[in-house]
Amino acid sequence: MFDMIVDKSDEFYIAIAKNEEGHSFIFAGVKSNGENHLLARVGKVKVDDDSACQFILKFGFSSIQSKLEDEKIYRNKGKRYAINYIAYTISYEQYLSFIGLLQQIQEEKRRSFQCYKPIEENDSKVKLQLTAEKTELTYQIEPKPRAKEIIEHTETLHCTNTCRHSALALVNYVFDSEQATQDVSKQFFHDLPFHTTLVANDGVGFVEYVRKKAVTRQFVHPDNTIPFYILPAPPSSFKNLDPLKRKVMTELYHQLEKMVHISPELQKTAHKFSILKALYNEKMGINEESLSDFINSISMWKSIHRDELKTLRKTYFFDSFFTRETATEKMFSRFEEYFAKTALNP
Repeated sequence: MFDMIVDKSDEFYIAIAKNEEGHSFIFAGVKSNGENHLLARVGKVKVDDDSACQFILKFGFSSIQSKLEDEKIYRNKGKRYAINYIAYTISYEQYLSFIGLLQQIQEEKRRSFQCYKPIEENDSKVKLQLTAEKTELTYQIEPKPRAKEIIEHTETLHCTNTCRHSALALVNYVFDSEQATQDVSKQFFHDLPFHTTLVANDGVGFVEYVRKKAVTRQFVHPDNTIPFYILPAPPSSFKNLDPLKRKVMTELYHQLEKMVHISPELQKTAHKFSILKALYNEKMGINEESLSDFINSISMWKSIHRDELKTLRKTYFFDSFFTRETATEKMFSRFEEYFAKTALNP
């Protein structure tokens, strides 16, 4: 048995990924005590053993039988493979919602998904165990209305219902919002915005017998030498926001999405991403904050972090002669304009 103990307040996440073969899949994980662990991985794959010609005809003009498959969170020890991805922060309860959906598929479609499930918990900590068995979750999550529709969509594959479409639908299900992944391409051949390498070197190796041959396996996780970027929960997952706050937080969220396209490997990028993400999470987590307090706190934050905001992560020879505003500085300047208009038109 493989167990791990994590805090419920640790950063759980769900990611859509694409491998070098063009296949899109989902993995969930948790960052705990500075370590990044995968908890589950699934993807939609075809069931029919068709020829290439038959596959193309069915994919384009009818449909192919498919299934949501457990893609395992371990590989041969030391194996490395590149992926592109986009990851989102989720709560412990949202992770349970994801596991609950997998268990519903397991029961209705006779599938098996080996993933980490809670077996013990208290107010702050939870013990997770890797198992393919259907278990009574420690915190019961009622299935959402779209569960049946999503499950049925995993059973067919065609040009408008690919592995990418199902991956997006699963993430939207977890957030209970159709807009959660609205900025992510539905086309499976399009890369996702972030890049990393998955490495099978997490934890202790174990032996698995494949065709009577002993193979050493190890759990997979993102390479810890490459910054792993997890976006906060998208603005669409928050309800009843003041229009100005939603506008500001949506722009901040899009800046988090865009900024990683410039020098993502640099610690300067990772640091700027982390402080902006912390600001986003702080502001989105305060439900009763007045509009004036919100405006004042954003302006104060900008003043405190002025030096970090003006740090250029990509420089040119002419930067020695001219002062150039960063995209983040320009964003905060726009915020000040919004705030000024609000003061004039209370």
